[in-house]
Amino acid sequence: MSDAILGSALSAAAVVIVALITFYLNARSQIAAKWRDQKIEYYRDFFDALAQYVGGKITQEKKEAFAREYNNVHLIASRAVLSSLHAYQAHCRDSERNGDLDTHNKLLADLVNKMRIDLGMRDGEPLSAAHVQLLSFTR
Repeated sequence: MSDAILGSALSAAAVVIVALITFYLNARSQIAAKWRDQKIEYYRDFFDALAQYVGGKITQEKKEAFAREYNNVHLIASRAVLSSLHAYQAHCRDSERNGDLDTHNKLLADLVNKMRIDLGMRDGEPLSAAHVQLLSFTR
C-alpha cells in the first residue's frame, strides 16, 4: 500500500472518529440540558407549593399540594438536596408556626444553594439566609 493511500485511510478514519465523538458529546449535552430543565420544573413547583403554604390559613388543599411537590422532589434531586430538604422539613415540622426564624432561613438558604448547585448554577458565593426569603402570595 502506498503512503498516499495509507495517509488517506488514516485521515478518513480520523474524520469518522471525530464525528462520532462530536455526536456523542452533543447527545450527552442535550440529555443533560433536558434533565436540568426537568429539575427546574420540579424545584419551581416545590417552591410554588411552599409559597402557598407560608403565611395565612393553611388549608387541607395547601397541605396536600405541598406534600405532593415535596414528594416529587425526591424523584429528581441529588442526595445533597434531599439531605437539605429533610433538614428543612424536620425543622418546620418540629418548630412552632412562629418558631426560630434564623434557623429556618439558614436551612432554607442551604436548600436553595444545594438546588442551585444541583442545577449547575455555580455563580460565585452561596446565597446567605438574608438573600433567601419566602414571600407568601395568593391566587
